[in-house]
Amino acid sequence: MENHVQSIEDNLVEGLSFKLKAGASYVTNRRSVSYFPQGSNTYSVTGTRVIKFHLTGDQWLDPQSLRLMFQLKNTHATADLFPIHYDPNIMFRRVRLIAGGQIIEDIDSYNRLAVMFNALKSEEAQLTTATEGFGNYDVAETSPLYTAGNLHELGGPVKFDNDTRWVMCKPLLGLFNQDKYLPIRYLPLQIEFELVNTAAEIVDTTGTTSETWEILLPQIKCDVITLDNSLDNEYTQHMMGGKTLPINFTSFAHMVSQTGGTKDFSVNVVRTFTRLKSAFVSLYRTASATDKLKEVNYFYHSADEQATDIYYSTEEHTFQLQIGSKLYPEYPIQSLTEAFYQLRKALGFNHKMNMTARWYRTSKYVIGIELEKVNGAGFTGISTKAGDLITLNFKDCEFTGGTIPDEAYVCLVYDALIKISDGGLLVYE
Repeated sequence: MENHVQSIEDNLVEGLSFKLKAGASYVTNRRSVSYFPQGSNTYSVTGTRVIKFHLTGDQWLDPQSLRLMFQLKNTHATADLFPIHYDPNIMFRRVRLIAGGQIIEDIDSYNRLAVMFNALKSEEAQLTTATEGFGNYDVAETSPLYTAGNLHELGGPVKFDNDTRWVMCKPLLGLFNQDKYLPIRYLPLQIEFELVNTAAEIVDTTGTTSETWEILLPQIKCDVITLDNSLDNEYTQHMMGGKTLPINFTSFAHMVSQTGGTKDFSVNVVRTFTRLKSAFVSLYRTASATDKLKEVNYFYHSADEQATDIYYSTEEHTFQLQIGSKLYPEYPIQSLTEAFYQLRKALGFNHKMNMTARWYRTSKYVIGIELEKVNGAGFTGISTKAGDLITLNFKDCEFTGGTIPDEAYVCLVYDALIKISDGGLLVYE
């Protein structure tokens, strides 16, 4: 041991280093800007349903700062409106990101995906999302975050008779969740948010609550920076010389499949990726849904059919993912415990998650499968470009007769790459 200790190299500790941090004098200005939608300022499920934004300019956009902001208006004359989740992303069933006429990201069942990833965050991250969004301490009947063993996820109320509430949310788009600044001079962006099909599917319908609402005055809020002429000209010459600016980000393919009403079922996915990073699978059963648990926020497990909170081994089912001839894991997942272990591995073992065993086996059941060779390294996922079929196999997926899920949702997480050039844009996935 002493020999190893003597061989280590000394470095000056931070407390004794008085070297100043590197500066960024080449950034001459930073502005907080707002982008407004084309067309209407009022959106509803019975009127204009798609909100379109165009993000253009000569600056560089900071993607981490981007938020969607809008007013939610309760149009009911006598009842309060209660969103069933604190994240305003529940309002949208589909989101698309387009640049240069090419679709960069297109996420269907977008609201369910956003709710799922919120459920897998730490409590601190959930509270941050809630504070920017609908809140979750604002419901008069219950103030604690935890109520009767359940996570209290109802958004704060919007009062009756044309009352409104301003909210913000971060779009679940990979390009806005990476740290490279976006040159919107060469990368003009179009973002489309499509509202849900019916107003009632994302609000609490218990008793005399409102089921009618509108979105008013939507805006994109973000920061843009301006570079000095010297550095800006270098980027211009770089692009004019036929070179590109590559940006790598993580994106999602989200799809739903019917189970066929049998306890042993398979789901096939025909989609190719250069590097597939992970897969997340969840279930939904219509007959078990409630006024507060609906398709957007109900991640079903047959254990939720129990009248008590007691665990029974008869609730378990098995799951395995197959890509081509390879199986993940090599032996099927046989229990909730193993499914949660695989989920933690897919998220990274250092990832903090606000989850209890009861929540997981009732309304927050998500299976995660890690497909990267080295978690956290770049481009170590598996390739399906050879046409390998992706198959999800479930067995014994019921508790008692008839308690079989209706739908299986599959989220495939993959590495995407865009190359920005003076002549246009190339998208790789």
